[in-house]
This record gives sequence, structure tokens and C-alpha cells, in this order.
Amino acid sequence: MVHHETADQTFAEQTLNSNDYHECLEFDKVYFDSLMLESHSFEDCIFISCSFNHVSLKETSFISCTFEACSFTLCEMKHTTLNGAAFLRCRIIGLKFTDCSSFAFSPEFRESILDSNMFFENNLHKCIIEGCTIRNTDFIHCNLKEASFKGSVFDTVLFEKTNLEKSVFLEAKNYTIDPFGNKLKGAVFDLPEAQSFLGYLGIRFDQ
Repeated sequence: MVHHETADQTFAEQTLNSNDYHECLEFDKVYFDSLMLESHSFEDCIFISCSFNHVSLKETSFISCTFEACSFTLCEMKHTTLNGAAFLRCRIIGLKFTDCSSFAFSPEFRESILDSNMFFENNLHKCIIEGCTIRNTDFIHCNLKEASFKGSVFDTVLFEKTNLEKSVFLEAKNYTIDPFGNKLKGAVFDLPEAQSFLGYLGIRFDQ
């Protein structure tokens, strides 16, 4: 088991000022809002109840990192690396994941709020987005083959020209997916939510 050294606000500020590579640290209730994170690398780090609101993560790398109950709002994501980054019970608003580095791009989202985010041409093969609330978010020209949206709730989410083959939507709610504008072969849905496809076929249900 990897031992993680705990970093509070003061320790975090000191270590960020002294070097740009950070390994096996546990950041607890740290506000990164006013700290410089550009071009920093974090590996095997844990972030608990941390704030990244309006932070520039340009060319920042997160490798095998876990974020728990953290807040991300309008972060700059230019060339950000998310290699094995897991988000648990996080609040993620207004992020352009399309700007992230495509190298080893592999985020995972569980029980999180994803609001007003953009995924464009992202490779999300086998991505886990489970138990999340997803609002005002676009998945355009993405590879979501074998992805799992189990238990997620959708609100104004656009899937366009996206590969959803063998993806799983069991117990998911309120999604609307154009079967003519996306690849759905082998995808798994359940009733009654799957009835939403009939609207694209011009079929109406009387309640």
C-alpha cells in the first residue's frame, strides 16, 4: 500500500512553490484557487474536499490521482493530462475536456455533478460515468464505446455523431439519443427510458 503524506493549505503552498512534481500526497481541504498549478505534475495523489475554481490547469498532469468531493469551476484545461484520474462526488462545471491532452486521456466520474461541460472528439472508450447528474453537457464526435452511464441522470445532454456501441445505460434517466446520428449497436438500455428513441421515429405514446 502506498503511503500518502497529508498536505494542508500551508504545506501545499510551500511544496507548490518549491517544485513542480508531486507524488503520493494527500491534499485535504486545500484551496488551489489562488495557487499556480500550470505545468505541475501530480502522481498517485489524493485530493479531498479541495477547490479548483477558476484555476488554470494548463499543461498540468494528473496521473493515477483521485479527487473526492472536490469543486472544479471554469478551469483552463489546455493540454491538461488526465491519465487515470478518478472523480468521486465532485462538482465539475464549465470545463472544456476537448482541450485536454489526448495522451492517455482516461477520466472516471462517479456520483458527481457534471454541468455545462464540453467533450468534443475525446476518446472515452470504456469510460465510467456512473451515478452522476449530467446537465447541459455535449458529447460530440466522441468515442464512448463500452462506456458505462449506469444510474446517471441526464438533463439537456447532447450526443452527436458519437460512438456509443456496447455502452451501458441501465438505470439511467432522462436521456435522449438520436439513433440515426450516433452509433448504438450493442448498447444496453432499459425500459421505460428506452421509449425516448421512438420520438425520433415519429411514434407517439398516449399515457
